[in-house]
Amino acid sequence: MIAYHFRVLKDDGTPTGWVGFAMARNMEELMWQIDTHCDPYGVEIKLAHTFSYCEQQSYDDEEEYKVDDETLEVHQTEFFDSKGWKKPKWVTDPSFAL
Repeated sequence: MIAYHFRVLKDDGTPTGWVGFAMARNMEELMWQIDTHCDPYGVEIKLAHTFSYCEQQSYDDEEEYKVDDETLEVHQTEFFDSKGWKKPKWVTDPSFAL
């Protein structure tokens, strides 16, 4: 399996702020995974060395779920670091066309 972070770019090549994570068996499958969220030709990718995810799917109405600014800032810093991002060179199997 391969795992990459991806970030969506504006027409001028600057990040939009939208970021994601995709995992697949190969680069072609990775492209199709990213395609479920955005145009895979309009992204940059970065190899994910580690990744974890935890989300509260539901909670008691009496408790309010909050994300503090410090946690959010640390998370965003990783994606906006300019090191390691590259435009993918997608190669697809023509027989895979939908």
